[in-house]
Amino acid sequence: MILSVDVKDDQIVSASRDGTVCHWNLATKRGVDYRGHSDWVVSAKFFENGIVSASADRSVRVWTKEVPEGRLMRGHSMGVTCLELVNPMVAVTGGHDSSIKIWDLAQAKLISSFGDHSSAVNCIDVCEPWIATGAVQDGKVLVRDLVTGTIMQTLML
Repeated sequence: MILSVDVKDDQIVSASRDGTVCHWNLATKRGVDYRGHSDWVVSAKFFENGIVSASADRSVRVWTKEVPEGRLMRGHSMGVTCLELVNPMVAVTGGHDSSIKIWDLAQAKLISSFGDHSSAVNCIDVCEPWIATGAVQDGKVLVRDLVTGTIMQTLML
């Protein structure tokens, strides 16, 4: 079962419940499977140098031509639920651990971590210079300054 797709020019990347990331070339009708996650891959996206993926196995991986086995990034204590790009070299993830993580994709390392939600973060969107995050049970949308991490607004119904 495919859980997400991302498109860049004539390329498509998909994330799957079987733990694979598939990179498809529409011109050649050929694909490449990337394996390394041990659980569902919830999202995969193109970034400047390759593909970034997030998984229920608590990890984020960076797949490039130079490192086809994927560079492993850990930081979440529970499964990752969502992934968005801040810019071509920075990603943000949310997880079942109620945290938000910001990642440097060039260096494959964690930049920042925030844990202000009281339940799993299930959605993220980015509009520099801020990010908005939503959680499953606390009913909040937090709008955060991307640079300082300061919560600018808390929205609740």
